[in-house]
Amino acid sequence: MLSRTIRVVAWFPGPLEVTEHYFQWLHRLNQELDTSHWQIYEHKEEPNGVLLALSTDTMFITVLKRMGWRPFSSMGQVIFSLLSAEPEGNK
Repeated sequence: MLSRTIRVVAWFPGPLEVTEHYFQWLHRLNQELDTSHWQIYEHKEEPNGVLLALSTDTMFITVLKRMGWRPFSSMGQVIFSLLSAEPEGNK
């Protein structure tokens, strides 16, 4: 069975150039997050980080919900939300 693709928005601290390292760190620290299939569709650099529009599978959403939309990361707070929806962790 094929997995459905979902788009999410994620804010990462730091410049766009280091986001691949962030993806690797997130996976290493949160084994359930398979970051190898993430695709970046858009990005917007901000003063303190970068906002990314990502494509991922539905299993990722289930894992993120369990983590309160804020997976553990050693390099700063990474925040996720569904595209055009407020994440449950912010309600």
